[in-house]
Amino acid sequence: KEFVAELFDSFADSFDEKLESLQYKVPQYVGQTAEALGKAQQGYRAILDAGCGTGLAGRFLLPLKRRVMIGVDASQKMLNIAKKMHNKLWLWTDRTTTKSTTTIKTTI
Repeated sequence: KEFVAELFDSFADSFDEKLESLQYKVPQYVGQTAEALGKAQQGYRAILDAGCGTGLAGRFLLPLKRRVMIGVDASQKMLNIAKKMHNKLWLWTDRTTTKSTTTIKTTI
């Protein structure tokens, strides 16, 4: 986990730009699929974006939520970028595990 967090922390600042240059469309496809699946129930009461990174999929998922969206990522720097992008519209969870204790911090 620490290796992955450090790796993504190291290029968090250029992550979105790099994916844009590669014409990365997965966040858009995730949003389109979630929208199609959620039409019958008029959106989602809650959405979990696991591995949310900088929140790229969030811009497509956010309009589909009725109550809360939770973003989880190993990289704190990625989460910080996502928090700026989505301001106070998301409930972000930063999870760190040390020994047998888990600390959960939330920002609304």
